[in-house]
Amino acid sequence: MLYNFRESTPIVSYVKAIDLWMVFCIFFVFLTLLEFSILIWMRAIREDAEKDNTIEDKNGEDIATRRKNLSESLSQHSTSSSTLRAHGVFTEIVEKYAFVIFSIIFVVFNIIYWTWLLQAAKYFDWDVNATHTSIGEDD
Repeated sequence: MLYNFRESTPIVSYVKAIDLWMVFCIFFVFLTLLEFSILIWMRAIREDAEKDNTIEDKNGEDIATRRKNLSESLSQHSTSSSTLRAHGVFTEIVEKYAFVIFSIIFVVFNIIYWTWLLQAAKYFDWDVNATHTSIGEDD
C-alpha cells in the first residue's frame, strides 16, 4: 500500500504528509503484533507451569510432596512461583489496558497530525468564494 502511494505521487526530496501517516500506521500495527506475541509467549509460560502442576496432581501424590516437587521443578526451569505470578499479573494488566492505551495514542496522533496538516496547508484561510469566482473569470 505504501508503495502504491509513493508511485502515484511526485518524487520530492522531503517527507510528505502521507509518508508520515503511512509510517505511523505501519508502526502502530507492528506494535500491536509485538504486544500480541509477547502476551502469547507469557501465557505459554504460565500454561506450561500449570501443566506441570496438573501432571503431578494426577500422579496421586499428597499435597506436601506435590508442592516440594513443584518447587523443585520450577527452580530447575529457573522460574519461581513469584515470577509466574508476576507474569500473570503483567499479562492481565497488558490485556486490560493495551486497547485503551493504543486507542488514546492513535487519537492523540490524529489530532496532532490533522491539526498540523490543515494549518500547514492553510486550509482554514482558504476562501471558497474567491477561488470559485477566479475559476470562472479565467475563461
